[in-house]
Amino acid sequence: MQEKLEFWKNNPVEFLKTYWDVQLWGKLEEVCNSVRDNRVTAVPSGHGVGKSFISAKIALWWLFTHYPSKVITTAPTWAQVESVLWSEIRNSIMFSKIPLCETKNVLQTEIHLAPDWFAQGISTTENVDQREFGSTKFQGYLSPNLLVILDEAPGVHRSIHIAVETLATGENNRILEIGNPTSPSGPFYDKCYSNNAHKISISCLDHPNITSGKEVIPGAVTIDWLKRMKEEWGEGSPLYKAKVLGEFPDETEDSLIPLS
Repeated sequence: MQEKLEFWKNNPVEFLKTYWDVQLWGKLEEVCNSVRDNRVTAVPSGHGVGKSFISAKIALWWLFTHYPSKVITTAPTWAQVESVLWSEIRNSIMFSKIPLCETKNVLQTEIHLAPDWFAQGISTTENVDQREFGSTKFQGYLSPNLLVILDEAPGVHRSIHIAVETLATGENNRILEIGNPTSPSGPFYDKCYSNNAHKISISCLDHPNITSGKEVIPGAVTIDWLKRMKEEWGEGSPLYKAKVLGEFPDETEDSLIPLS
């Protein structure tokens, strides 16, 4: 088992294939391997390409192949923490081919295995006076094997980004920031163009459902949806660039004076 764990620690894609009947396409495999290899991974992506799916699986891969380890997740709102990413995490544990842990260890937004070995979802809500030098909510989560996931990262307040950077100081600490690139400014935008982060852009046009011309991954983006959004938003619109192409728009949707 120790040899298996060491193998899975270095091969996240194989861990996912062992525990779930997953259909991983190229970009999702690239995200897995980037978290393994890089301190910070920034993923601007289109809509319906599997962001929450892969974030949940990476969280579980890290937790169960590293000891001691901590996985901390957050999002712009508590509803997103509880109902999106952690819903995916709980479902992943429930439907794994090989049991990962006992049911009693899994709470609504927490997996508790030992005092220094757990995963937890954290709310970002706090007072303004707590934000100036970074959120205090992330203090005390230091670990030699730490993974922090910022889901829908463009909407996460700057104070949280600052707190995460000051938390993930260890050699084997990792940060995954992922979301639709809806704003051409802010900490997620800065991170995507920083030399200190590995950026992986995911366009809906590259998804297997689109490239194959049929729905090979149920529930993901479809050709019909792309056609409707192209007609409704227009190919040159900020919404189309952010939610379909996974690219930062030149300006926000409600800009009076475009940045250009």
